[in-house]
Amino acid sequence: MFIIIRKVGRMNKKKKKIIRWSVAGVALLLVVLVVASLFGGQDAGAVQFSVENSDLMAFNPFKSTENRLDNSLLQYGKVLSKYQEKGYKDYTGDSIAIDLKSAVEWDTESYVKFTDAPVYDAEVEGIKYYDKLEEKWITVTGNAFPNAFYTTEGGTTVNFVVDVKESGLYSLNLDYLILDAKDAEIYVSLMVDNKLPFKEASNMELKRMYSFYNTELSENLDISGNQIRPKQQEIFGWQNTTMTNPEGVYRNPYKFYLKEGQRTITLKFYNQPGVIGGIQLTAPRKSVSYEEYCASVGETDKVYNGEAIRFEMEVPEYSSSVSLRMEYDNDYASSPASYKVIRYNVFGGARWGSGGDTVHWVFDVPESGWYQIGFRYQSLTTNVASYKEILFDGQILFEDEYCFPYADGWIGDCLKDADNQPYMIYFEEGQHTMTLTNKLGPLRHTYQSLDESIESISNMINQIVKITASSRSESGGYVVDKNRDWDLQKYLPNLQTDLENYVKTFQQCYADIKMANGGKLPSYGSAVKVALELFQELEEDMEKVPTSLNDITDALTGLSNTMVSVKEQAITVDYMVMSEKGYGYEDAYTSFFEDFYVGVIRFKDTFIKDYSAVGTREMADEDMVEIEVYVSRGREYVDIMRNLVAEQFTPDYG
Repeated sequence: MFIIIRKVGRMNKKKKKIIRWSVAGVALLLVVLVVASLFGGQDAGAVQFSVENSDLMAFNPFKSTENRLDNSLLQYGKVLSKYQEKGYKDYTGDSIAIDLKSAVEWDTESYVKFTDAPVYDAEVEGIKYYDKLEEKWITVTGNAFPNAFYTTEGGTTVNFVVDVKESGLYSLNLDYLILDAKDAEIYVSLMVDNKLPFKEASNMELKRMYSFYNTELSENLDISGNQIRPKQQEIFGWQNTTMTNPEGVYRNPYKFYLKEGQRTITLKFYNQPGVIGGIQLTAPRKSVSYEEYCASVGETDKVYNGEAIRFEMEVPEYSSSVSLRMEYDNDYASSPASYKVIRYNVFGGARWGSGGDTVHWVFDVPESGWYQIGFRYQSLTTNVASYKEILFDGQILFEDEYCFPYADGWIGDCLKDADNQPYMIYFEEGQHTMTLTNKLGPLRHTYQSLDESIESISNMINQIVKITASSRSESGGYVVDKNRDWDLQKYLPNLQTDLENYVKTFQQCYADIKMANGGKLPSYGSAVKVALELFQELEEDMEKVPTSLNDITDALTGLSNTMVSVKEQAITVDYMVMSEKGYGYEDAYTSFFEDFYVGVIRFKDTFIKDYSAVGTREMADEDMVEIEVYVSRGREYVDIMRNLVAEQFTPDYG
């Protein structure tokens, strides 16, 4: 009995010790959670930075005579550098409208003469498109261009003689309407006196417009209350654009030199049918500073001091690409909430990363005054900043390209300068528009340098393979006799110089990539560093070049991938905020407990949620036939098929 009592006593002491340690552990855990919630969150905003940003391009260091080439063979940025060297100035006068009836020559691939070509009048004939939501034909209304002309899919070329009163640099502005055809752009070629002003002038674009329809939430729910993504349709209407690089490579629209006197302007439209309503030669867009913008507004000092105004951005007025669409995000702070049931509450994502893609929103301003403009957004790639052109009411106010700095996770931040001071923008009461266009930003120089280096290195490899008679192995690599030495400089006298230029180029590219992303190095920058170290080694010991062909080829593959990554600067946007100066964005972030709560909800759903019902619509007719499809594929394939059925098949066919 005594022994038993002692054992029980020891057990009680052991239990008490366990309880004490458990309580202490729980208390410690709570303290850690509170500290993590208070101090372990995200930064209050992304840090803005300054960066040199110019459309002027340097000439290819691997081609000594490139600057002597005809402008039609040079990229626009290099032609712009030649313009600067020659002291050409921008035209500053009023826009010059070209009389469309003054065409001296008209030709299409079907040989339609100008006098026989159909003339379009928006007021009389009209352009119609079928609205799937309204199930009726809609006539495009708006500005009438009685002298407009049709262009054919096969190609339409028209020549105009223009009396240029003043020598200078001009931009080309067009009014156009794309007709119903394939989901593609109208391509445009420009020649001045039968010569391309620069290489890219042969492949400019007029973009289409796409919009969501039937965005009413109540009409797009599945049987579980999840939202089904609204479909898109093309919308037709007059657009006005100043010709620019379709991939967003340059920050400003194109400009080209016109000498005083009689000049022949040749325009060719091809790939898609359309209507050209107006052609103007305009003064190039002039960049102004923020201070100049504020001075141009006037002396008004009315600063908005009301409640912050939030505009949801998941449903834009229209976009330039059918691939851009609404997405859903289950972050606790995303608006509207999408962590219990699916709500398409954000816009963009990985699809909104290609240069040149444009998105257009419409918003209302309640009263005239100065506003701080902010966004809740998320960068999708670590350490990658995103460059966008921002137009309000079709105009650049200042900052040709605005940088959305990288920050970890969702952030809320206002438009601000390099000193991280908020910009204030003046709006009159009423409806306004905002347009965001993807741009390449200062990395255009990196992209060009990598492209030229890859071309030069590829040529070098081909020459070395011929000199050394290298063969290919079964794995695709080069087989070089390591027991032989070659005097490569005898056959490649520029090899030493080229290796030095490769090193200088990759050093500059590496520095530029970090600079363009606020001092942070994205993952794609590592390929540039690998190439830099390789060519530094080869520059110091050129005898290693023949036996390093496989390493050089691997480096080229990495650089090619970097070129692709440089052009991808995707972000996701949730909403825009108009507010008074000094407004914070605390509600754009989530705390540790909020993230934990969402995690619990999603974990619980894995046990009780019927994922097979996601995207399944209610049957409009009880007698409607159901089709069951069995798929021997992974869940991602099933989700794709289910989405296609819910978004496209069931609404049209039941």
